[in-house]
Amino acid sequence: MQQSGKGVKRTLGQKTEDRLMKYILDKPVKIGERIPTEGELTELFEVGRSTVREAVKGLVTRGVLEVRRGDGTYVISTIYMENDVLGFGNVEDRYRLALDLFDVRLMIEPEIVTWACRKATDMMR
Repeated sequence: MQQSGKGVKRTLGQKTEDRLMKYILDKPVKIGERIPTEGELTELFEVGRSTVREAVKGLVTRGVLEVRRGDGTYVISTIYMENDVLGFGNVEDRYRLALDLFDVRLMIEPEIVTWACRKATDMMR
């Protein structure tokens, strides 16, 4: 399987998203409070506006932030829900990942079937 960190390439937007979440938690910015403006975040994280927009969009998708047009961006939750908890979205060699996952299935699934057969009652059979 993929080594931790090997073949994984995080974009600047993803790294900035992590930094923004850390900022929200460390500051702390409370639920219902507004985060700094896009311009302030570009200075704070020393990145461009498009990178800040990508980071904000990621946290909006995860239910942490809410953008209110003309009013700012607000914290609506401090629970960071990672949609891709295993990090498969960042794997460069998807073909190799598929082969590795298939190998894992070949190792695990026969054992699961054996276990299920042992646990099955006569009615289940």
